[in-house]
Amino acid sequence: MLTYARSLVRSSALTQPYADNYRGSAREQQVVAQLNGHRLLDEEDIAALEERIDAQRAARELSQRHSALSEPLREVLDLLTVDGLTPREVAQVLGLNRVTVRSRLLRARRALRAERPSVIKVTEPILEVVS
Repeated sequence: MLTYARSLVRSSALTQPYADNYRGSAREQQVVAQLNGHRLLDEEDIAALEERIDAQRAARELSQRHSALSEPLREVLDLLTVDGLTPREVAQVLGLNRVTVRSRLLRARRALRAERPSVIKVTEPILEVVS
């Protein structure tokens, strides 16, 4: 029985590299099959994707800043920008003075602008390869 076990270990040790190679080949074939029919991205595609990512990031940040506004400021801002009401209509809906509505709108816009991070465009590479 011991010799049979040794022969199994020896056999698996000899065939293991071939099995690993076969699995790697199968993985490679799977990746090639997935990529088949797809084209590689060029610089314009990459730039468009980067713009979409930046726009989505900006939208998330704006949404977070909007959520951080106090309820009265957010309420006035939403009625004016989302619902499209005029300051007079917002004042009537909320039972406020028009000057109060304008003041809250101004404070809400300032708060949104104040928390906006400055955008820095990098035109030159930050890191250089030194040999």
